[in-house]
Amino acid sequence: VALYKKYLAHLEPQVHIPEVMCVVPTRSVFTNFVIQVEKRATLTKFLNKKGIEVVVQYPIPLHLQKAAGYLGYKKGDFPVCESQADTILTLPLHQYLTASQIKYVADAIGEFYSIVYKKKYL
Repeated sequence: VALYKKYLAHLEPQVHIPEVMCVVPTRSVFTNFVIQVEKRATLTKFLNKKGIEVVVQYPIPLHLQKAAGYLGYKKGDFPVCESQADTILTLPLHQYLTASQIKYVADAIGEFYSIVYKKKYL
């Protein structure tokens, strides 16, 4: 996680790394590394072509899912949640991922935004 944060920090605001909030100093254990990105669909295709599997784990906000329909919420009731659902992307993360593989993922994301915005992000 620390390496992803290090290698992706310069891509703000196209890539936003949510902060981890801890009340008590602790060591966090991540099962997912979720970022928020601009142009998610195009970025996903770009990364997939480079052999990088990324996923959108929660594309529909909870209040808009069928199971929560009885609550009566509609699109627009929770705009922050809806915005996040439109921009979140889960990057590869597991105990066997090497530092060079994390850098490869981060560099590919930087390459994508360099192409899209015609600005050097590498």
